Amino acid sequence: MRKRNNENGYHSEIIRLFQLYRNTLKDFTWDGGMSVYEKEKSDINRYIGKINEIFKFHSKGKLTAFYKKANNLFQSKANTVSAQVYFPKQIIEENDYWFRVRRPEDDKRFDIGDLFHVPFDLRGKIGTERFSIPGYPCLYMASSLECARESIGSPGIAVASCLKNKKELTVYDFSFFPKKKQGNIKNLRNAIVSYPFKIAASIATITNKEHKDDKYREEYIIPQLLLHCVIRENVPQKIVGILYSSMKAIGDNGLAQDDYCKHLNLAVPAIFGLKRFCSILINTFSITKPEVVPFIYLDREEIDGVEENMKKKNFHTINNNS
Repeated sequence: MRKRNNENGYHSEIIRLFQLYRNTLKDFTWDGGMSVYEKEKSDINRYIGKINEIFKFHSKGKLTAFYKKANNLFQSKANTVSAQVYFPKQIIEENDYWFRVRRPEDDKRFDIGDLFHVPFDLRGKIGTERFSIPGYPCLYMASSLECARESIGSPGIAVASCLKNKKELTVYDFSFFPKKKQGNIKNLRNAIVSYPFKIAASIATITNKEHKDDKYREEYIIPQLLLHCVIRENVPQKIVGILYSSMKAIGDNGLAQDDYCKHLNLAVPAIFGLKRFCSILINTFSITKPEVVPFIYLDREEIDGVEENMKKKNFHTINNNS
């Protein structure tokens, strides 16, 4: 994991981590035979090379070449297989719980719509983040109340809601230490081959005084590209999202492996319509009424208690006609 104040450029860092990844794979074998790296190096090195090319095109402003190369990488053709085929997938079971928080605002009474995705008519407020494309609404949720709080800078007091998915979801899993292990050699191989994308999408940003207000972040190029692939794939009959580990939690706290599942973010892109909110997401997620959570006065056990109580409350469906 890159240190937050490391002044090495993003590209230097992914080159270092790619090499570390190759070396690590050399220490493991398939069934006692050749090393994992020797067995899979063709695909691994091909995707590492593609990631490097894509990044260089974008950083030099060659956007036509960038999109052409990205499109070739993520679109299957007669003689090539899309990189997307190798991305690990996970099924989010029906009735899983998720959380969203917002900072309180003076004299504002929040309703459930305020804790959903940014409405289409306010898309101008959507900026650039790791898995956020400017102007494109997504529903962002966290696997725990504390993780949701971290995502907005850990305020002392926040307004929070719990969400529950009413149907099964398919997501690309770019998290670290996933709860569901790879069930067979094919899935494990896919995870190994696609791991360079996870590396490139998971570099912590530099947040020292010189860089904390940067508008452009090289670290966001690859994750935004991955999100674009999901947006392109989404259709009303098949909602797809991206599951990823909270870089703020990992970078700041040095999480133990067993705690990673409590610090996951889920991004589900909206599908545009004529209403304020995505009708597909409205029919996919129900939500509790917002409530104030005084984090600053609660210890970890008490926060967990608030989280469990939220799961027991009434869940509502947003009215898109009001």
